[in-house]
Amino acid sequence: MNERTVEFANSEPIYFQLYSYMKKEILDGSLSEGCKLPSKRQFSRHLGISMNTIEKAYQQLIAEGYIYSEERKGYFVSKIDESLFQDSRSVSPEIAENDNFRSCNNIEFSQGNIDLDSFPLKTWKKSVMEALKSETDSSRYKGHPQGEWELRYEIAGYLYRSRGFTCSPEEIIVGAGTQMLLVIHQKV
Repeated sequence: MNERTVEFANSEPIYFQLYSYMKKEILDGSLSEGCKLPSKRQFSRHLGISMNTIEKAYQQLIAEGYIYSEERKGYFVSKIDESLFQDSRSVSPEIAENDNFRSCNNIEFSQGNIDLDSFPLKTWKKSVMEALKSETDSSRYKGHPQGEWELRYEIAGYLYRSRGFTCSPEEIIVGAGTQMLLVIHQKV
């Protein structure tokens, strides 16, 4: 990593450009698991940027699990679970062939508006019918006011893995919007 040089060219903050560069290097395998990264001071001198900028980029990488630090030893590349970073942007052929999908720069994202011409109604109906056929007891009730326990359990696990934040599913509230969450919060 010491020999690499990052070119800061666009209008994004420098720490974000450095973070993005290092993330890419880690994901494409150029920086492998256990690889020791340069100290903040070393990297600062090498790139000609402030140590605070290096610190901010390193902290973002730590927060997202790409690197970790060991006291008095330095920063190291974490083991990356490749399955977490598979391209989730692939689209079903039925949707990709839709002309509206290809010219999707005019999609309305405000709440409550659905572009019925672009909505895959046939696929939606099929999915609803499959869900109803495999109906379980848990699908017949309205759900827990704090959100589904399984989802809250996974969120708690994610918070611990990604941020080192320990909480229980009972401490997490999942809702459909700010207003509803405020109402629920008042009752808790």
